[in-house]
Amino acid sequence: WCTLNSPVCSLAVHRDHLVAATLDGVLRFMKHANLAEPDELEQIAEIPLVGDAAETELEVTTMAYNTHYTELCLVTSEATMYQIVLRDPHMTELRQNPVGEYGGQKYDEPSFASVNMVAEYHCGAVTGMVGLPTGEHFATCGEDGTLRIWGAREKALVHKRQFSSQQTALAVSTTANMLALGSSEGVLRLLAIMDGGAKESPVVFRCRLHAKGAVKLLAFAPSGLFVASMGEDGCLFIVATGMALSNRAAGAMYFTAEVPEVVRCMTWDAFDKVTGGQVECDGPLLFSTEDAGLISFQPPLVDVTVGRNMELSSSDIFMRRMRLEAPLDCMLTLPRTLSTEDHPTELLALAADKQLKRFVLPQDTSGWGGATSREREPEYRVMACNKRGAALCISANSKYVLTGATDGVLAVRSASDWTGATVEDRLLNDSYLGGITHAALGGTQDNYVMCGGADGTLFLLTAAGMSLADQYFPNSTEPTEDVDVEAYDDPAEMTVVEVSQQTRVMVGGGASAQNAPAMATKADFEELKKRFDVIMDQNEAAPLMEKLEYKEFVIDYELKEKLEAEGAKEVVLLQADINRQNLEMAMVSGRIKVECWDMMVTQARFLTSLKTGQELHNFPIRKKPKLHLVAQKVMFLRGVEQLEAAYHKAEELANAPPPEAPPPGEEAIVDEEKEEEEKEEEEVGTACDQLIYDYQTTICPMQKRSQSILLRLALQERKEAYNVKLEALRQQKLHTMDRVSDLNERVVEIANELGLVGKDYPRVSNLELDAKENEASVLEVRDEDVPFDKYVNPVELAARVKKEKEDEERRKLEAGQDVGERALKHMMGGKLESNKADGKMTEMLMPEWMAGDRANMNEDQLKQIKEWELKKKQFDEEMDKYKKTLDAELKKLRADAKEAVVTFDESVATFYLTTQMKVQSSLYEIEMQIINLGISLEQQLESDEVNEKAMADELESLKTVKGKSATLLAEFSKELNLYKDMHEQLLADDKAMEKSFKRDFAACEEFVDLLYRMFKRRAKGKPDTEEKEKEREREEVEAVKMAARQRRRRRGSVSEMDHPVGMRRMSSDFDMDDKPVELSEPQRRKELYDIFHSMGEAGEGMPNDAFTGAVHSKDLAHGTGKLVIEPLTEGDKPEECPREWWERMLEVREQKIQSEAEGHRVGNVLKEMTRYHTKIFDGDEKTNKRVELLLRQLSAFREARLRNMYDLDIPLHVKQGQVEVPDMSLLQDAVFLHRSAVEEENEVIKRHGGDKLVTLTAIKDFKKGIYDVQWLNVKYEMDMVDLTNTTRELQLLRMTKELQVIMKNGSESNVNSREAQMLEARVEHNKKLHEKRAKDLVGRGRKINRILQDRQAQNDEIQGQIYEIGSHVAEQLRIRQGAGGVNAKPPGIPPEKKMRSLVTHRKLMDISRAQGQEMLLLREELERLRLRTFPSFVEKRPTGNPDDLSYGGINRKIAA
Repeated sequence: WCTLNSPVCSLAVHRDHLVAATLDGVLRFMKHANLAEPDELEQIAEIPLVGDAAETELEVTTMAYNTHYTELCLVTSEATMYQIVLRDPHMTELRQNPVGEYGGQKYDEPSFASVNMVAEYHCGAVTGMVGLPTGEHFATCGEDGTLRIWGAREKALVHKRQFSSQQTALAVSTTANMLALGSSEGVLRLLAIMDGGAKESPVVFRCRLHAKGAVKLLAFAPSGLFVASMGEDGCLFIVATGMALSNRAAGAMYFTAEVPEVVRCMTWDAFDKVTGGQVECDGPLLFSTEDAGLISFQPPLVDVTVGRNMELSSSDIFMRRMRLEAPLDCMLTLPRTLSTEDHPTELLALAADKQLKRFVLPQDTSGWGGATSREREPEYRVMACNKRGAALCISANSKYVLTGATDGVLAVRSASDWTGATVEDRLLNDSYLGGITHAALGGTQDNYVMCGGADGTLFLLTAAGMSLADQYFPNSTEPTEDVDVEAYDDPAEMTVVEVSQQTRVMVGGGASAQNAPAMATKADFEELKKRFDVIMDQNEAAPLMEKLEYKEFVIDYELKEKLEAEGAKEVVLLQADINRQNLEMAMVSGRIKVECWDMMVTQARFLTSLKTGQELHNFPIRKKPKLHLVAQKVMFLRGVEQLEAAYHKAEELANAPPPEAPPPGEEAIVDEEKEEEEKEEEEVGTACDQLIYDYQTTICPMQKRSQSILLRLALQERKEAYNVKLEALRQQKLHTMDRVSDLNERVVEIANELGLVGKDYPRVSNLELDAKENEASVLEVRDEDVPFDKYVNPVELAARVKKEKEDEERRKLEAGQDVGERALKHMMGGKLESNKADGKMTEMLMPEWMAGDRANMNEDQLKQIKEWELKKKQFDEEMDKYKKTLDAELKKLRADAKEAVVTFDESVATFYLTTQMKVQSSLYEIEMQIINLGISLEQQLESDEVNEKAMADELESLKTVKGKSATLLAEFSKELNLYKDMHEQLLADDKAMEKSFKRDFAACEEFVDLLYRMFKRRAKGKPDTEEKEKEREREEVEAVKMAARQRRRRRGSVSEMDHPVGMRRMSSDFDMDDKPVELSEPQRRKELYDIFHSMGEAGEGMPNDAFTGAVHSKDLAHGTGKLVIEPLTEGDKPEECPREWWERMLEVREQKIQSEAEGHRVGNVLKEMTRYHTKIFDGDEKTNKRVELLLRQLSAFREARLRNMYDLDIPLHVKQGQVEVPDMSLLQDAVFLHRSAVEEENEVIKRHGGDKLVTLTAIKDFKKGIYDVQWLNVKYEMDMVDLTNTTRELQLLRMTKELQVIMKNGSESNVNSREAQMLEARVEHNKKLHEKRAKDLVGRGRKINRILQDRQAQNDEIQGQIYEIGSHVAEQLRIRQGAGGVNAKPPGIPPEKKMRSLVTHRKLMDISRAQGQEMLLLREELERLRLRTFPSFVEKRPTGNPDDLSYGGINRKIAA
């Protein structure tokens, strides 16, 4: 724990310490690791974010470390972001210092961290933005209640001012050098711009104008003398600015509420020049309203008539209106001078239809037209943005236009050439958060652009090409006292109108005169309130008939009217808001409809089964004209390619020997497989499938592109074919629903006939289409979709009832004119069946006289009673028979309806399994192929091409370096050999000089040795021993041998190096030191010069050459630096040595010393040349190794690329019993075999399989013969049993007289002749009845045919009349079209009438079908009656094998 001086608002944790941000704007660092005292945190440092933490509060909303814990980022509640860079993240040194200091420095100057303010934004949307007159500063305001001045050159916030309420509008006047600022509480402030914006702007005027709502729009007059303020309450105020050149004090002049609609934007007609620093007259105010109207209002500025409420008199209001195509979101008038005042005003605007438009406003009043005039077309228009426009600016020279929209795009275009000029745009603000809300131009040459968004972010950009015509310096404003230092925007504050009213009431009296009337009025008011409460209580206690309504107690009618007016105005505003929301939703829905509905060739549609609930769907298809154009070209080229391949294949087949015929069994198997494949292709395939490449041939990128296009086309064709099949199934469903509906109608009719109305009877429920099956239902809004009841006023309700009555009468009238209905009435009495009586089961009632006593009746009455009873019996039989027929028909209708529903549901299930699943599988396969082709193309054309090109370029550069290094090595080797020869010659001369010394001084025998020692003496120091000399010589020999070995190794082969080959070569595989050093020719010459001329004397050569210094240090280390020669004096001369020999020795010694010095110098140069030769040789070797390694990598890369090109993805169609793949991981090591090898293996398998099939066939035939023999044995046994039984029956047969007669005569006697005569008579009677009924039916049929012929003749006549009338109508239409008439098409047949005609036609078809069925039943009854006249014999059922051709023959003979 730790006690701090201020509340903690945010925390951040480090491994070693804890950071706490407190409300006083201080960051406190506290140690929390390895605590000596675990109960208390140790504060080790703090950083203040504000200057005076004791007086300023700064809340840090959030802060966090970066991933390396070296930087701390924090954000404050004022939308300011700070970056704190920690130089010592662990603060190891900081912990050792006393608390409060770090290295002798205190907290206000932290050396362990640096504090940087990264950015500062508005908290909330930017509601206003203007460029200040000097062009070096911008002013912005926002919902956070701040006014901020930004420096364009500094690219930072200059100063900020916080107000108590949200600021909603901002305007600037270059003439008055003022800012106008409007707040959400209706307060207007005028601020003076000091020093071009570099100093804080004081408030020179403040007042509350609008009582309800915020200040919505602000606009300065061109003269700067006035400012217009439009509020959300619909009031327009004109306020004097009180600038120095005017004689009018600052303050509100008047207001008007005559602007009829909600205003979207406002501007004041502007002038470009001023005369004497002041514009002589200001133009009109222009308003754009929500109803796409443009209003011009000329505010009176002198001799103004103002009412008692500061409201402008109606006589002084002059407004002109016109209609536009769409409301304007932003607008401004193009500058014009006073010399061109008569020139029409040109208006530049961003409209709600996202177009930038340019209007030329008419000068006369008649040109405006009014609110009901025709829409005015703009002079120019261009599409400016993708969403609603929000900002519009124009440069000072009127050459460039700046637009900003809610999609976050800021665009600059030419103001003169809209169509041909290019548009420079940039996406800045987030469109989901509201995009750009305001933008402004600034700079001395309009070279700064600033924009702000709804999320509070600001962008400052530099622009080029928008130069200013001339420089304008605004009028200077004297510093004034700030009248708004501590002012608070209170909603209860009195407006300027209320202050004016109060001032007028209080004029003429002092304080006493003020208090007395007020107190008296207050007392009267209290007394009146008490009396009113008493009356209200009495009214509540009064009887119901005497009680008054509340509206009868209204005594302040003026307040009532005022409240009603306010309510009406709120209703208008609400309606406007609702209309705007409806327009926005209509616009969005229209765009969605265009993109997701109108652009679709086939919309999404569903199909559900009737009972099972199974659901099918089609495939939506979008219009793709570009794909079809490209696909046509690809298909044509692919067709040509296939023709060429077929031609070459035909040539090969013609020249090749004939193939061998397959075995008999195998040919049948192959044919069956081909038939199955062709059948599957016909089910899901399309015409485009014939053009698709085979998997094995799709290798090159061009083929893959063509394959991708062909697959996309095949994908679309498969979807179209599937949609056609699904539409056919949908038509089948409609047909099934119609059939079930007709069956239900017949069921209802039968139920009425049977008297089952109101009871349960077998009936299938009516079927209807599901809501999802109507694809157009998504575009319709039904009443049940609205969650609340729609309000209908009485006028609309009466109109709706009247319309329903008219529609009902019209339907009745059309029903009477229906030809089909009238034909049905004429033929069948309006019924589908010729039912008896009234269509219901009737009873035959007995007359009343028959119920009397039969004893009192005569014979005729008794006879009539018997006849009635006979008729009653016949009637009851017929009714029973008819009822049974109706019951049977009712059951059949129900069965037919259920069968139709079940059949359709089975069709849906079959369609899902056989068609939809296959189509979806093929579509998924094609989409996977397209994806694989895209991946392969990207790999081939982008990754592989780039890598191969990079490797080839590097190889070429290495070859160039190799050539240069080889040339350099060859040249230097020549020079090295020359120096070697020179050095060897010098050594040989030196040895020869030593040999010649003894020979030349041989005459001086006694002094030869002494002279030779003097001849060899060189340095004063200790001379080198022979071992050191030999060692030095040995090193030189080793250096020469090393150079020779390197030369031999260079000529030999380079050892192979193992290096992994991958698809991409990484630069980190090689060291930077391995790269060869390439020396230019001047560098090589310079290095040789240094070698040749730096070894002569110590310290010679180039002073900055590191190579030379290395040589000196090396020679000095070996004692081979500059030779130190000891001079010989006379004291060194041996005694008695002749002078001439001594001098001669000195001369020879001097020559020997010079020769040794030259040899020493050349030897040193040779050593350095050998070292340099080794250096360039090593570089050449490295280059060779690098080239060889790169060649191996490039070869391996190309092999891998070729392997990947032929490494094809082949889909596997898994079918049960054919291909079983338990684990796909087993295919990772699969090898792609050639087709010939697979076919050869298949030939062997098929041959062995055919042999096995022949064996199995022979076994099957042998077993079949055994089964036939067993079957015959069983048959013969059964025949034996049958014969035995027959013999037993014949033996037991009783012999009667009739049987004897029959056996004697061979035929029946006349025993049954009477019965036969009766049967023949009955048959004859039935024949006559049948002929009579047949004649009646034939007559009825002829009558129906005549009626049909008459109706057909009438129909033909009517059709001719229709054709003749249609020709007349077409002629009239052509005449009207030629005369410029309206191209109106004649109305078609109403859908209701067409539906009734179809239903009538269907009913007639059912009638004819029912009549045919009735005739069939009559024929069957006739046949049954005819068969009753013949005797029937019982035939015994045959026994035996049914497969035998003689089955039952013996028994039939016996029975006969």
